[in-house]
Amino acid sequence: MKRIIVFYDGWCTICNKSIRSFKQFDLLNRIEFISFRDSKVIEKYNLNEEMLKKRIHSIKKCNSKCKMENGIYSINRICKNSPVLWIFVPFLSFATFIGLGQLIYDWIANRRTIFPIAQCEEGRCQMNKIEKK
Repeated sequence: MKRIIVFYDGWCTICNKSIRSFKQFDLLNRIEFISFRDSKVIEKYNLNEEMLKKRIHSIKKCNSKCKMENGIYSINRICKNSPVLWIFVPFLSFATFIGLGQLIYDWIANRRTIFPIAQCEEGRCQMNKIEKK
């Protein structure tokens, strides 16, 4: 059983590259990665689309309750669930504790480019459909 679900932006090239890397380190198969751009994901998990566009989100599965995290907290949660990445947990926890973790995460997230996959027609993409965060 997966211990966490991570919701990422499947239209973001940085996000997709990061998720591919995280999947390689998920040796214990504890993490399920889902693009919130897939149809019905937002409705199924009762998620806030505007918040998802700004930050990665994760749900930690607990007995009867689930804990939602976002941004640097989700990155830290991914690392906590991947033994290969445990070395980053103290650094991420400290950066978050002193208030820099989320600031750095947001700085990076606000500079990413969103490219709407499968939004091209006849081999050409309409540039006005591209969203810049």
